[in-house]
Amino acid sequence: MTTSSELPTFLSGKQAAALLHVSTATLSRWARASRLPCVRTLGGHRRYPYSEILRLTEQLRLPAAASSFPSATTLRVVAANGTCLQGYGLGDRFACSADGHMEPALCPTAAEALRPFLAAMADGLPGAPWQLACPVPEHMLLLSRDRG
Repeated sequence: MTTSSELPTFLSGKQAAALLHVSTATLSRWARASRLPCVRTLGGHRRYPYSEILRLTEQLRLPAAASSFPSATTLRVVAANGTCLQGYGLGDRFACSADGHMEPALCPTAAEALRPFLAAMADGLPGAPWQLACPVPEHMLLLSRDRG
């Protein structure tokens, strides 16, 4: 039996990334964007609180039905070729309602431009795209329907 004193307090970037199924670069971006707390070692390496990693693990694995949208489709960031100003990166998941609204929200510019396409994706309409690129050049996110 594992006691709380045996659980790690902090994880390395590699350990945290493995638990979250994201890259260490994504963890660093989240830390810089203040989406994930971290501490620095004397050598300058980041260490992530185990409790926060567990919280994020649960958050990232929420099924679409757990969102506030009644019958949401889950979309996932499958490529990030730049720095999203909202701090989103590879592996992040979103719930998309039938009217094209996202949770968590995209920036207003991207949300407005993508809404009709997102609605088609969420409805699973014939000819609807499976992937969409964010129209804001600085974001460079590619969203895809999560098939699993």
